[in-house]
Amino acid sequence: MSIKTINYSNLPSQGLWKLASLSIGALLIVFSLYQAAAFPSFSVGILTLLTAMFVLQLNNRYTWLVFLPVCLVAFDFSTFSGRFIFNELDLIMLMLIGTALITHQFRHKISLTLFSFLPFALITITLVSINFIDLWGAINEPLTQNPYYSTLYSFKVGKGLIYGLVLALLFYNQYKENSTALIKSLIVGGWLGSLIMFIVVLWERHTLVPLFAMQPWWAIASSLLDFTSAYRVTGLFSDMHTGGEAIDGIYLLLVPLNFFGFYWFERNNLRFISLIALFMVCYCIMVGFTRATYFSMAISLFSFAVLFQLLINQDKKASLRNMLIYVTLLASSYMIFANAGYVGVVCFCAIICLGFFGKWLQNQLQLSPNLFILAYSMLCVLISLFAIKTHFDSRWVTHSALNFILLILALIIASSLTYLSVKSQQKLLLSNVILRSSGISIVAIMMAIAFGGTQINSRMETISQDIQIRLNHWQNILSSSNDSALTFITGNGVGSMPLNYVLAHPQTVEEVGSFSINDQKLTLGSGDDLAFGQRVEISPDTTYNINLKASSQAPSRLSIFLCERNVIFASNFVANCAAKTVPILNTSMTAITAVINSKNVGLYESSLMRWPTLLYIKNTSKNSPLTLDNISLTKEESTTNLLDNANFEQGLDKWFFYNDFQHLPWHIKNVYLSIYYQFGLLGMLIVALMLLKAVNIKREDIVKTAFQVFLISYLLGMFSFGLFGDPLDSARASIYFFMLLFAIQFINSESPKVTN
Repeated sequence: MSIKTINYSNLPSQGLWKLASLSIGALLIVFSLYQAAAFPSFSVGILTLLTAMFVLQLNNRYTWLVFLPVCLVAFDFSTFSGRFIFNELDLIMLMLIGTALITHQFRHKISLTLFSFLPFALITITLVSINFIDLWGAINEPLTQNPYYSTLYSFKVGKGLIYGLVLALLFYNQYKENSTALIKSLIVGGWLGSLIMFIVVLWERHTLVPLFAMQPWWAIASSLLDFTSAYRVTGLFSDMHTGGEAIDGIYLLLVPLNFFGFYWFERNNLRFISLIALFMVCYCIMVGFTRATYFSMAISLFSFAVLFQLLINQDKKASLRNMLIYVTLLASSYMIFANAGYVGVVCFCAIICLGFFGKWLQNQLQLSPNLFILAYSMLCVLISLFAIKTHFDSRWVTHSALNFILLILALIIASSLTYLSVKSQQKLLLSNVILRSSGISIVAIMMAIAFGGTQINSRMETISQDIQIRLNHWQNILSSSNDSALTFITGNGVGSMPLNYVLAHPQTVEEVGSFSINDQKLTLGSGDDLAFGQRVEISPDTTYNINLKASSQAPSRLSIFLCERNVIFASNFVANCAAKTVPILNTSMTAITAVINSKNVGLYESSLMRWPTLLYIKNTSKNSPLTLDNISLTKEESTTNLLDNANFEQGLDKWFFYNDFQHLPWHIKNVYLSIYYQFGLLGMLIVALMLLKAVNIKREDIVKTAFQVFLISYLLGMFSFGLFGDPLDSARASIYFFMLLFAIQFINSESPKVTN
């Protein structure tokens, strides 16, 4: 097949292309800075962030891959600003793209083949779904209705594909220039994203409280290893306010990316950093207690290890043997855990570490191999006896002759295989010892946590019930679709599901609640799962007056809360709130006053030791919508209103809404169904062809082969998770997905290049 190319540097007028690139880039930069200056919340911080991005990218064109994961994880201000559609993420992306344009980074040729055309075909379907006239008018205007039901929501979902395509072009251009530097920046960005995610999860789980309070080490360890508390973490992702899986999409990117770093770098200190970053992400997954994420993480890691050994490692026989040893070791670790509890896991880790460190010490001191065997065997026997004693003393394991035999066999296997893996190592570096022993130990500990935690076991008990709920939900999704032939081919449109769903199943509004702003008045529909509020500083043990005007066509109730909350509450979590319910009895606007003592809300002064404080309201009646106006929150003996935009002159600015439990009407919860519903049969064909191209490994270029191994393991994790979730309805999760999927189409369309 003949290949045509587009070469930006060989256009009829190269100067004209550079001028256009410079002009468009400058416009994007100025536009992003202007919008940041007028942003409702954290405008100075956003301006500082954009300026720092600009300077860093000018200094090193690959740094966008370093700071982009940090921006996706750490900088989400929608819960403060109320800007849910066009927000700080767009400003970050426009600054990144604008800087790349003015530095002329889009200049390499693209081979025009069927596969390099596919990303543009999918983007075309996406662009058709977006009403750009409404979008342009809404950029500077606040929302006045539920964004999920507006024409703007198509951009909210579709921008992940749009930005993904532009970044894929940038990725491809930089890959052509220096693929190793690009991949190194990609991995380092994964490190930083993992670190930020880990810190955020510790903050969300209140693990930072004993740390900053300088409590004893056992209190810190107890908080860190608490696997019985609330099962759902959301990070800082505002997209999680109606459930969803945005955070899982980020997890499933960072897991194989950090594992990629472990294999990519030759220096053991860098490999160890990748291992620590992987551990941090895995810890976040462990405390999320999401079954599908556990499953997908395991598939991603296993597929990466297998593909790397088969496609890249030159010593196939040794690599397969080592893989078999490590898999068997991990299987024995679980058997030891099952019959000796967490003490058994500690014993397993001791056996592993003693084997590796003992062999290193034997080599350093040039001791007799027989002496090493004797000493190691004696220590393994002592450790095994301790594990056996724990088996009989523990009340958490099942005592039987079979389990006793299995425990002994597992201990023997662990000791024997550890010796087998180190016996032929004549030059065992200390850094390699630490790397391998800690790696095996960390995975064993994570397996014990995953299979032995109270929360995950309770979640496992409801699998069949949850599957049936999902099946019913997917049937409702299909029934909400348009039945036309065109819809069958090209789909219902990006982001169309929530509105279609509520139109086809209007009874769901009664469950999830509704709201709108008309004539500067807020209307709250019935449905007590909807919480509508504003983040505001609340002092503990302080009396607050809440004054507002309200009306209702039937006797109703309004519940007012002062709370600490992040994004959504878990189903088994006891919230730190102070609340009061007031009756609404008049059909005309009537002044209402409620007095609430904040109790322990805002007890810790530092925001690092607690969740944000906020006031939120709920329509807890079942009969009638409420109309509200002029909401004020004041401290006792003060007239200063602590709320911004209290009379809704600026629409939803500063206000945000949350659905803690009713999540299905907002999300398709299946990647495969999501692609079909939004893009139709044509979209499914396009995605399928791109996936085929992504997994087509020719092995001419070792760098590209390694990158594809990472990409395939990432895609396997995402699509296995996609059986029961859809992270791609959040742009923060989908940007990387489409960037990498689109980029490999361009890279694989190039003529092969053989490298060592």
